[in-house]
Amino acid sequence: MYCIFSFKSRQEAMRLYDSAKRSGVLVSIISTPKFVYSGCGLSVKTDIEGYQSLYNVFVSMRFSSFLGAFKVRNDRSGLHSERIL
Repeated sequence: MYCIFSFKSRQEAMRLYDSAKRSGVLVSIISTPKFVYSGCGLSVKTDIEGYQSLYNVFVSMRFSSFLGAFKVRNDRSGLHSERIL
């Protein structure tokens, strides 16, 4: 299970990613999944244990292209997501 913070803007996703890395949060960049948005945005991904740390970085910044934060799990029946922010 993992969490993603999704954006329409690649630049804003990279801003969150860079700030999170500087704060010591274990994050990666992924293409925004189709269940969130069908465009070409990016998402910042962290494991479920890193959600609170990434959230703390997120709330200290301003974003205009934020699509939402989602908890994602992958099992035998496919990909399941739940909006958490």
